[in-house]
Amino acid sequence: MNRVRVLCVDDNEEILWALGLHFSHTPDITIVGSLSSLAGLAAALNETKPDILVLDLDMPGKSPLEAMRELDGSGAATRTIVFSGHLRRELIERAMDAGAWGYVSKNDGEDALVTAIRAVMAGEIAWSPEVQSVLALR
Repeated sequence: MNRVRVLCVDDNEEILWALGLHFSHTPDITIVGSLSSLAGLAAALNETKPDILVLDLDMPGKSPLEAMRELDGSGAATRTIVFSGHLRRELIERAMDAGAWGYVSKNDGEDALVTAIRAVMAGEIAWSPEVQSVLALR
């Protein structure tokens, strides 16, 4: 079985810990790294070569949206899924314009993130249920 390689970036250490724990019990997903800031993102992407980047949008320092634009324009095979507590339509649309393949509400939890990872790996755009409600897709 090919395991999906995931790099997680979130400034909340508890979120990173919870994702690591959840993914450790998910047979088709493995965490190849986690970062609490965007400072080392380029190096981590180069070193770990993840299939999926799980990225929080509310972090200090460099703009996560700018980091996604750079990744999208780099030709890298890594696909980004936003995992955020911020669910404004405008922000979701900006993330998708920056190259995100999915947007998952932290309120929808880790299972919704796993579902999104699998959908994105199948070539689909993925929105969690709460995000779909904001976008009125249901």
